[in-house]
Amino acid sequence: MANTANISAGGMCVYLNEVLAIGTELEVRIDNFFEGGPLKCRGKVLRCQLDASSYAQKRQKFFEIGIEFLEMEDAQRLYLLGFVERLMHLKEHKS
Repeated sequence: MANTANISAGGMCVYLNEVLAIGTELEVRIDNFFEGGPLKCRGKVLRCQLDASSYAQKRQKFFEIGIEFLEMEDAQRLYLLGFVERLMHLKEHKS
C-alpha cells in the first residue's frame, strides 16, 4: 500500500515506507474511486530516493518511488487516462 504523488498514462510516483531496488518489477493495483474495479498491470521501479521533507516533518522515512507501467493493454491505458482526467477535473474545482 502506497500513497500516490502523481500519475500519468506512462507511470506513477508513490511514497512508500520501504526501499525498492531500481529495476524491480512489481504488480501495480490502482483503485478507482470513481467507478469500476481496480486497474492492475505490471510496473518497473525507475527511481527510489529518500523523501527528506517527510523525514524532517514526521521523523519517519518515506521513499519517493518512480514506477513505469509495463505490459498495459490499450483498454487499460484508456481506463487510466479517464481516471487521470477525472482527478485533474477535481483538482481544478478545488482550487
